[in-house]
Amino acid sequence: MRIRAFIPLLFILFLLAACGGGGYEENYDLEISEPAASQVNFVDERYELVSLVFRLAGTPSHSTTQTSYQRALRDTFADFSDHPVVEFTRHYLTFGYDAILQMAVHLEKTGDGFALRSNIDSLVGDMSGFYRWTRANASTFVELLNDFYVESDFASFFERHIEYFELHTARFIEQVYSDVNHEWFRQHGLNPYNLRAIISPSCSRNGYASWVFGDNPEDTIVYACLPGALNYRGYLAFIIHEYTHAFANHIGEAWYAENEIFRSWADASVDLARMPFYSTGQVIANEYVVRAYTILYMVENQGVDPIPMLFNEISQGFTHIFEVYAMVENSQLAGSELNLILGDIDFIISEEEYQFSSDTLSITWRFLDLQGYVLDINDFEFSQVGNAFNTSLGDALLVRIGSQEFLYIDIGCGVDVGWSAQHRQYSVFFLSEFE
Repeated sequence: MRIRAFIPLLFILFLLAACGGGGYEENYDLEISEPAASQVNFVDERYELVSLVFRLAGTPSHSTTQTSYQRALRDTFADFSDHPVVEFTRHYLTFGYDAILQMAVHLEKTGDGFALRSNIDSLVGDMSGFYRWTRANASTFVELLNDFYVESDFASFFERHIEYFELHTARFIEQVYSDVNHEWFRQHGLNPYNLRAIISPSCSRNGYASWVFGDNPEDTIVYACLPGALNYRGYLAFIIHEYTHAFANHIGEAWYAENEIFRSWADASVDLARMPFYSTGQVIANEYVVRAYTILYMVENQGVDPIPMLFNEISQGFTHIFEVYAMVENSQLAGSELNLILGDIDFIISEEEYQFSSDTLSITWRFLDLQGYVLDINDFEFSQVGNAFNTSLGDALLVRIGSQEFLYIDIGCGVDVGWSAQHRQYSVFFLSEFE
């Protein structure tokens, strides 16, 4: 019987759920094994329309003009900058970012216009620590939006750019989306068939997440909205990050309410000068959990070394990401003890301690002397790759990262999972947390 560490064996699922022509999820549910621009279009008319209104209103998150498409938006619709829906947005909807996506995905096409879905609970609920859309302002916005849609003839503009959208779609599928393991999200309560991607050429920065509730939890549709790009090859973690919001936000909210230490980390990380869009401890808490689960996905599905990703998060201001990652990784095995993992064998913990430290992190480790006992590495599953500990096959060591302690077991050379000969594979177990 194999001992299960934090991270199960890697697997790949190529069954993808896609957003269809015009961006309406009802149109497509298909397998994609190669670029299929003629079959599927990830650019969503609803999002481009709502984004345009906020662009004309001067909303900073949606006002970039860098590409030919964005310049076409500016030049084509400049005369509509004083349209009632733009004026309403400018004066009464002083928000942006994911709120724009939230509105777009709650729209349904109805003839020459749009209507709000019957269930808008996730639109008017508290998704990000504060309320923005209400039933009243959402209803007024859609009514004015429909006038704008007809008067501006946005439908014709969108139709003229279909070929451009299809080229982006084909590149997106080929370069990154075919690598997404949708099935991984099932364990976290999401339906893999209800994960949707939107590419937005009108938005040249930031990604956003939103979801639409169905009659049952498994019917919830989750959207990841990503900016258009010439090259999508670096977008995998970007996509996973946005999908992860749909389940990790709830964890962040619970931990922030119930875990005083976690709440202190989140509150201490609020930095309005550096990260103005993460303005409260609750928002930061959600981001911590999302970023930790994104790294976990990349470890489990891409075999990446989490350490560089963790350090990158620290450099962005998430200084407690190591601790939060440990919480995420350990959620299924908290309280494990050495004898439970290793079995009934004698061992001695070496007094000699090795250390790596930086301004924000301290890692120490000590080897276990197993008194001649040889571990059967076939009993342990792959968790992560590393090159810091100078271990050999079958070595066991205690590793302390911040306030968390782990057992690491060397199960082989990193070459077997696509790394260099200097890297080692480890099976990793959480042991305890210190004050």
